[in-house]
Amino acid sequence: MKDEATGRETMTEVKQFADKHGACRDGAKWANQYKTLAEVYDNCERGDWLLWMLRHAEKINKRQAVQIAIFCAERVLPICEKANPDDNRPRKAIEAASAYLKHPCAKTKAAVYADAADAAAYAAYAAYDADAAERKIQADKVREVIRNPWR
Repeated sequence: MKDEATGRETMTEVKQFADKHGACRDGAKWANQYKTLAEVYDNCERGDWLLWMLRHAEKINKRQAVQIAIFCAERVLPICEKANPDDNRPRKAIEAASAYLKHPCAKTKAAVYADAADAAAYAAYAAYDADAAERKIQADKVREVIRNPWR
């Protein structure tokens, strides 16, 4: 973005955030069309990118991460099971993460994070191949669980 008075490049908060946290090239390129992180958050149609932002800004807690991971993983579970019918890890990760939400003290923090990470990873992997509509549904769920923290 150019400073109108000097003609020199200025660094928006979006570019600073992307550079500081090592955003992927596609994500940074897309996000740099906006001046603020609030605008990026409101307009992003990729749940995985929103989760990346929230994690790096430390604006998501464990319960929220697990809740979102379960939602996304359940939506794409049929895709995972069709692609790898003998792999029950996605379903097991969802079950473990769901059990944690019901009984948060039943597992160690490390195990919960591992289960949620597995569920989210499988969801992100499947959503990558999913259509834009599914990616938008996941992004909308992220925004439902976590209102824009940059506003």
